[in-house]
Amino acid sequence: IGAPLGAAAAMARGRFERCDFAGRGWSNVEIRDAGSAPTFCHCRISDGKRGGVYIHSSARAQLEDCNLSGSALANLFIQSQADPTLCRCRIHDGKEGGLMSLDGGRGTLEECEVYGNTLSGVELREGATTTLVRCVVRNGRGNGLYCHADARGELWDCQIFGHGRSGALIQ
Repeated sequence: IGAPLGAAAAMARGRFERCDFAGRGWSNVEIRDAGSAPTFCHCRISDGKRGGVYIHSSARAQLEDCNLSGSALANLFIQSQADPTLCRCRIHDGKEGGLMSLDGGRGTLEECEVYGNTLSGVELREGATTTLVRCVVRNGRGNGLYCHADARGELWDCQIFGHGRSGALIQ
């Protein structure tokens, strides 16, 4: 069954509320291309084979009050000039990391909690410029924040504590 003409464009800017995205695909939600700017509210995104949410190729997205958990690599990947905004989200219990921003990934997290991830809670690399505002990054087994030399991050009024390694590793 084919979708009506224009349906893909409508979904690219659509709104998803109280949805559950779970499974073992490469990523449970992939958002790509400059025209994409969907909104997710009160959604649960869990157990991706690689990542829970993968935002790339200049896409934008808004995630509000969402729960991202249990994915194999990272619960959230931001890459290739993507610029999402996350508000009051929980990013936790990733089999490796919580959030990874790389290859020019941007993005803003406001009042989010990142916790219980196996490796870094937040990892910024390869030209990332990600901002965290009033976020809590806590209780991971690796570093709370890992910022590579070729990345930039801004943290405003954040709390980082209870990690198995450094609260913040900047190299």
